[in-house]
Parts: sequence; C-alpha cells; structure tokens
Amino acid sequence: MKKSTLLFLIIILLGNIILYELPSFAVDDPTFYGDGTTAKLVDVRQYLNDVYANTPYISISTVNGKEKVYFNVEYFIDLGLYAYGNPETVVAIGSVNDFKEVEDGYYVDTSSGAAIRGEYRYIGLSPTGLPVSNSRFPPEQEQVDFSELAPMKYSELSDYRKKKYNIYGVDNEAYRSIQSIIDSSSSPALSFLNEGVSNVPLSGQLQQMGYMNPEGSPTISLFEYGIIYNWSVNGGTIRMFFKSVKTGEFYCYKTFVGPVSLKFSKKEPDIAVWLNTTQNKTTYVIPVGADYVDIPVRVMSSVIDNYGYLTAFEKKYSFTRSDITGVELSLNDSDVMVEHHSIDMSAAYYTGQITNLRVRREDMRSRVMTLQLVGRSDVDFGGVIFSGEGNLEITVVLQQSNRTPTPAATQEPKPSLEPTKGAHASEQPIFDAYRRW
Repeated sequence: MKKSTLLFLIIILLGNIILYELPSFAVDDPTFYGDGTTAKLVDVRQYLNDVYANTPYISISTVNGKEKVYFNVEYFIDLGLYAYGNPETVVAIGSVNDFKEVEDGYYVDTSSGAAIRGEYRYIGLSPTGLPVSNSRFPPEQEQVDFSELAPMKYSELSDYRKKKYNIYGVDNEAYRSIQSIIDSSSSPALSFLNEGVSNVPLSGQLQQMGYMNPEGSPTISLFEYGIIYNWSVNGGTIRMFFKSVKTGEFYCYKTFVGPVSLKFSKKEPDIAVWLNTTQNKTTYVIPVGADYVDIPVRVMSSVIDNYGYLTAFEKKYSFTRSDITGVELSLNDSDVMVEHHSIDMSAAYYTGQITNLRVRREDMRSRVMTLQLVGRSDVDFGGVIFSGEGNLEITVVLQQSNRTPTPAATQEPKPSLEPTKGAHASEQPIFDAYRRW
C-alpha cells in the first residue's frame, strides 16, 4: 500500500514538473506574452534611439514607494513596441487597466481561473512615466461615421474626463520645439492608426471631418488638439478627443498610435563612395594643338551591411542589401547609370558607368587648373534614403608649347573607404557636370 501511494505521488510530482516547464518551449513566440526572451537590453540597444538606449529603466512612485521599471525587451522582440514595465505596472501607479477578451490577444489573463486571451488598455509606461495605450484594445462603443465628429481641444475636456484617462495636468510643452513638424503635411502622426477600431489613418479621419488642407496638412494643430505621450524616430502616441457635431457633447475617446516602424528603428547603414579614373592618374594634359582633354571618371559605392555575419535577429533590425529598392549614383550632381552590382559577405557594391569629363582649352583660366569632383550615392531602402559622398581632385595642365615638359602621371591615391553615415537625401536639381569647375 505504501509503495502504491509513493508511486502515485511521484507521478503527480513529475506531471507538475512537466506542466510548469511547458511555457519554456514558447520562448520568443510573438503571439504569447510572458514566455520570456533570449535577448537582453544590451542585445537590442544598438537598434534603439538615444532616449531608450540610454534609459534602461525609469523610476516610478507606487503604493509601495519608489520602484525601478525596466525597458520591456520582450515587447520589442515580439512586436517592435517600446514601453517600460507591463500592464501590471500601469495598475501600480494607480491607473485602471481594463482587460478585454480577444481571440488572438497577445496577453493571457488567468485571474478568473481560466486562461483567457485578450488585450489590456495600456501595455506599460512611456519614458516619462505615463501609460502607453494599446492600439489592439477593443473599442468601447460602436464607431460612427467620422463626418459626424469634430475634434476637441484638451482644454475643452472636463476634469472628470482628464482624470478618467489619466491626463489631468498633462500638457505638450516638452514637445514645443517640434510643433511645426507635428502639425506639418509630412507629420508621421497623420499616418497613425487606431488598430482594431479603424483602418483609416488619422489623415483620412480628419479629411472626412473636413479638417485637412488640399496640400495635405491639418487645418487644426495636433499639438493643441491631442495629448502627445511620446515622440521619437521610433514612432509615437497621440491621444485625440472628439465630440458629436449634432449634440456638441463628448462622444468618444480614441488613441492614435504610431506603431514602431522598422523604417525608423532599424540600424542605419554605412555608405562608402569613392572615385577613380580608368588610367589611374590624377593629372591630365591638354597637348599643344589639342582643343580639349577627356578625363574618364568612374563613381563606385558600397553599402556596408556585414550581411554574411548577421544573425536573423540582427538582419531584422538593420538596413541591409535585402531592403534596397534602388541606388542612384551621381558625379558633380549629374546622374551616373549603375553598370555593375556585386555582393560579398560584408557589403553590396555598385559601380557606375565611365563618365568622360571634357575640359576645353578655352575654359582654362590658367596653365594649371584643379578640379574638385564629388561622387554621391543615394540608396533607397524602401522609402528611407541614406546617402554618402566621396571626393577626387584632378589636375589639368595646359601645354603651351612643344618644349613645355609634360608633367609625369601621378598615381591615384587609394580611395578612402571610411564610410559616411547616411543622411536623409533631399531632392537635388541636376546640373551640367562641368558647372562647378
């Protein structure tokens, strides 16, 4: 009898061990929160902007006193979201955090004794300690046509509303310096979506309400009508408030979330550009009796991505050759056609066609003239453009008589392969290649 009882207890114990070990097999599963992640902040820091990279945790006040809340690496790995703590942290600062059942919810709530998938109203905290809204949280009421709504200023809200949404005493002064960007026609906020409520971006909703100019900018200041929770190259959150056009009363509350776009959060590439001549020299002569000399110049560029050495995770959060949708080369602002493309473990290379630069005798202002040549590469990574530049100095000598010695050809110095960090390209007018001489 004792042996049977002992065997029974051992079976139960082993069953419990297996049961509790099961979640470990779901590591890094983006459809299940709380299974853990193999990455740490040090692994993802290079993909974060300075605000998050240099702020591993924030300090908050809770009922238990001051606490440290750390950057949620699992959010970033699974969904590309930026927040500190988790839904429980929101409750810890005194905010109500509702949970609603959703079939494909990211969270699993077990407070009722059953495992229920769903979404929380707030996923965690921003760097300033404010709750970060969850764009996947189900709407609280039936959505009406946007033409029946009008935006409300934060100042029009009652104290009751402000306290309910945990925004009492909050303002946008910290973002005053970028107000013109927030309110411009190119404002990222205009593409923000309230996922789960509407697939119409903020610009489309304002358009239906009659609050957009023909050139694509809002006729109202988002800075004045919305509450900005966070704003960075990684995205942001703006809360907008609306009222019924018919009754003038507060109708609904919405959160427009700019989900973190990999266009903005990926690690920038290094772009190297260099020039050379096909004859490997940097001094050219216009002989006696000749009206000109042609200088064959080639522009070359490389996108240094170390692709062959990146892990799958690093490829996801870096701009690499697989993201490139177009490459434009130019010489002194004149387009150069890409003639050849190749890759190796470290970089993708682009070689331009030879450009024959013609220097005429009549254009020589002195017997010796120096040309400053600038090569440029604009690389399009699916709508995000990074650029690099390289330089080459050419000396042109005018031979005035047959007795004038011809300068010896100088060996072209090796091009500097020091990459230049990509800056977002702006449209440049195309000039004649000789104009800058």
